[in-house]
Amino acid sequence: MICISLLFRIFVGCHFLRLQADEKVAAARREVVDTNTLLQELNEELRLQLATERDEPYAFGPTISREEYIGRYMDQCSTYLDKMDLYRRS
Repeated sequence: MICISLLFRIFVGCHFLRLQADEKVAAARREVVDTNTLLQELNEELRLQLATERDEPYAFGPTISREEYIGRYMDQCSTYLDKMDLYRRS
């Protein structure tokens, strides 16, 4: 009887730890989805600007340069990697 009680407590403890880990993974997944959505929006914005620039250069004022876009993209990737590294360490 004591053995069964002990095994049950271990089981409940393991289940609780697994739920906590699942919550961390879900939070990281949501953050990845949000970052991916932001990157997709930036890509679409760049596509529109490049298409407009090809059709009518400087019709709507200065557009984002390729270097600035790459800088923004690399900044987003760096932020994403930093957050994944923090998650891995926790």
